[in-house]
Amino acid sequence: MRIHPPGNWLTVNGPGEIRSTMTNAPSRHAETISPAAPAADDPKRRFVFFAGTAFDSVVSGRARRLAEELARRGNPVTFVELPTLRVSLTPPFRFGPRTLAKTPLQIIRLCPLPGYVRLHATTLAYRWQTYAARRLATWIPDLAESIFVVPTPRWVPVVALLPAALKCYDYIDHVQVQAGPKGGSVFTEWDDQLLRCSDLVTAVSEPVLRDVSARFDPERVFLIPNGVPGEWVGALPRPVARDRLTDRPGRTIAGFLGSLFEWIDLDLLANAARTLPDVEFVLVGPTRRGVRLQALQALDNVKLLPPVPFADVPKVIQAFDVCLIPFRQDAIAEYADPLKVYEYCALGKPVISTVAFGVHGHPAPITVAQDAEAFAAAIRDAFEADSAEAKEQRIAFAADHTWHKRVGELLAATAKLTGRTVSGRP
Repeated sequence: MRIHPPGNWLTVNGPGEIRSTMTNAPSRHAETISPAAPAADDPKRRFVFFAGTAFDSVVSGRARRLAEELARRGNPVTFVELPTLRVSLTPPFRFGPRTLAKTPLQIIRLCPLPGYVRLHATTLAYRWQTYAARRLATWIPDLAESIFVVPTPRWVPVVALLPAALKCYDYIDHVQVQAGPKGGSVFTEWDDQLLRCSDLVTAVSEPVLRDVSARFDPERVFLIPNGVPGEWVGALPRPVARDRLTDRPGRTIAGFLGSLFEWIDLDLLANAARTLPDVEFVLVGPTRRGVRLQALQALDNVKLLPPVPFADVPKVIQAFDVCLIPFRQDAIAEYADPLKVYEYCALGKPVISTVAFGVHGHPAPITVAQDAEAFAAAIRDAFEADSAEAKEQRIAFAADHTWHKRVGELLAATAKLTGRTVSGRP
């Protein structure tokens, strides 16, 4: 197998033929890998999600929710997991395709290339990209007629090699979130390349919509915010026992459930906890190397707990008295549309946030407090002054933002560009 040196994009025209397009960036007009033969006649479009996580990850988030909702509607769906060493060390501990029982949802796990981002411009990376594209072309039925949904620029070297009916960049975060602490300029380059090889962009928030519309054809940019499972709206799940969250379960619990990463204002949380020594701050979720938690760990009324499976999320939220969204006030927060806004509101919980969020100009029914003193005061007021009417307003907000509705918006956006309906059942 002949591999071209870094700087040339590879294309595969058949099982043994590799060519170089001799370009510096992927283009949707370049020759691409020949797909596997189509499946039997099926009018429903396949959606292929090139995800930023494993399917069963506690942070699988938007991609998995959209994929599952599409599958419920009868669309065939392929979910390609992020090929990292960490993902490969989680169940089912094997590479290749698998299908969820009694669903049209296919999950694919590729053998990873450790250090892929660092090696992105090397011959080894180009070999891996060719391997990945060939495997996907073999495993995914009706590939050329599929709609790709790509929420992370990391996939662009592979996506650029594959044919599709449409390629959608699902722009869900600021590129710094995608890059992480070590991504550097690579992700900025990939971000530009993914825009160039996409047919449409779905923007998670209005700031993202404005920014992308200045860099991409605005008629092909669609606002599709995050959402919440419809079955959560107004539900009364049995909460986890409060003594599993804190050793002082009789106190007010102010809870955060999500990733404790660089965009969370840990200093604000620590200062608020010091101001409210009689309130238990329960923070549930993953963290990573480089995130400094020492100030929080030193406080008796702060509990740091590991992430929970998604099925248990509503049970944990139900045990909170007040829910928190303590973002740093920066570009990441400006672009964000946190899943937790919708999930907290679906269960009727009062929400305190450092940043205002909203959809189509309508603010979410949350309290905004931008410094530690105001944040602490808002926590105490929210618990003491909450009402049944305010709870119903939050639930009503969430009811208008379910994943069922979001998939309808995605299908409408893709139908505008494909020229025909792409959904299965309504």
